[in-house]
Amino acid sequence: MIPGYPLDLPCILTGTSKPFLLPRFSVTIYCMGIQTHIIPGRLPETWDRSVVFFANLLSLFYGNEVETEVLKNEVGTLESYGSRLVPVIDILFRGGPNTLVLEKRPDPSLLNYFTETLGLSLPDIKIFSRENYLSLGSEHHGDHYKTEHLFSELKQTKAQWMDGYITEPYLARIAERTKKKTIGSINGSYKGNNKVLLHQHIEKSGLPVFDTRIADTNKDIRKCFLSLREQGYETAVVKAPIGASGVGMIKVDLTDMSYDIPAYVFHEGACLVQGWIDESMQGVEHVVSPSVQMFIKDNSLALHDITEQILSKESIHEGNIAPPTFSDYGEVIKELLDQAELAGTWLNRQGYRGTASADFHLVKKNGR
Repeated sequence: MIPGYPLDLPCILTGTSKPFLLPRFSVTIYCMGIQTHIIPGRLPETWDRSVVFFANLLSLFYGNEVETEVLKNEVGTLESYGSRLVPVIDILFRGGPNTLVLEKRPDPSLLNYFTETLGLSLPDIKIFSRENYLSLGSEHHGDHYKTEHLFSELKQTKAQWMDGYITEPYLARIAERTKKKTIGSINGSYKGNNKVLLHQHIEKSGLPVFDTRIADTNKDIRKCFLSLREQGYETAVVKAPIGASGVGMIKVDLTDMSYDIPAYVFHEGACLVQGWIDESMQGVEHVVSPSVQMFIKDNSLALHDITEQILSKESIHEGNIAPPTFSDYGEVIKELLDQAELAGTWLNRQGYRGTASADFHLVKKNGR
């Protein structure tokens, strides 16, 4: 759930003609006080906690309202997306009983499929509108008659913990008022979803990165584009620090330099401007995007699966394939896990907690 990102459509493809060659092994590493479990193909040890989980998708961009409107226009009925959490909450939080707070009630036939056909246990489901959520978590919330019964319901749940797609001030205030603790911190959630901060850490660590320029303001964009064009790129991409499902990512054709970069991408500050690598470039034969799935606790990190992202022509995530299609496992798998461990350890140090993923760009170029 990403944080890597929660709006990406779920898609599991099985029954491939190739056997899955990912070795099933278990490695435990201790580094900087963090215990890393490398357990590809095995479920991680999840939270032994009971939770109230808010599907707060409309908070995904940390107050960037314009970007949120773009997301709503792109995706449509955002209110229904939270329903995909229904079958996984009791798996992620084993302490139960759990409560899932949605904006729209799930289809009864879907709930019946989860329980009767799949035999899953489901959390208690409560329906809160976005207006209710903001009212309960506002700085000035008092005994508002419209939300007082909702506040009372939350306070009476047995769960000691509260979580959401992201941890932001509204969620934190609701947790405080209902005498619960948040799984992660506001700062950890924000930093863990910030592409610029992660890029800077990866670069400082000596790992390979895209050819990148940093644009502090919209005025810097043209200079960044010209620099990448001089380097031989025909396409570039502008990435906002916070984004999801293609929102906050602007692809530009450098051959005609016709572009319009919306101001909302600079809401968090400087943006990444990067050279675009695909099969149209000389020598590039194949491009895939592996994704290492993680689970992050206070003092531990589990790397528990390697999948492959299904990407649109515009490189927008549309689901994941498990197992991945690329066949050169050996050294590639080891490198993916090594780099994912570095990213996951960084996430842990920021204060990020829970599910996460590290996405990669894997290129076959000139036969290598």
